[in-house]
Amino acid sequence: QVGPYRYLLLNFAVIDTLISLVHLALVPVVHMTEFGYIYFGYRFVHESIAIGLWASLIWVALFYQTFVLLVFHFVYRYVMLCKYVLFEFTQSFSPSSLEWIRRRPWRNWMVVAGVADFTFIGGILLACFIGLMPNNGSRQ
Repeated sequence: QVGPYRYLLLNFAVIDTLISLVHLALVPVVHMTEFGYIYFGYRFVHESIAIGLWASLIWVALFYQTFVLLVFHFVYRYVMLCKYVLFEFTQSFSPSSLEWIRRRPWRNWMVVAGVADFTFIGGILLACFIGLMPNNGSRQ
């Protein structure tokens, strides 16, 4: 019996498929130089800067989404371990700091996932958007 865990596994499958398709469409390339690195999508070299930038940002977002899912996976397993294993020995859902998960679990898990995605992926996308956006200073 897999239960709600199947939705987490389904998210892994969907994100992994999407990142593979975007990777195939973009073919990301990193060129190391003496001052840093140049990142670009090989198949988008002849497109406009805006299209190449957004394609790269989509790839970065999906790439780092796998890390968020992995962390979410471990948190979910920890909560389930506390719920089922510790309950057998102590007859309580311990630790008490996880009690809020039992009340409206779908809403609470979705809020945790949304906050984690917004914080981690949003921060990375902001840094990449600032770093990838070509300007006069980066061109010189």
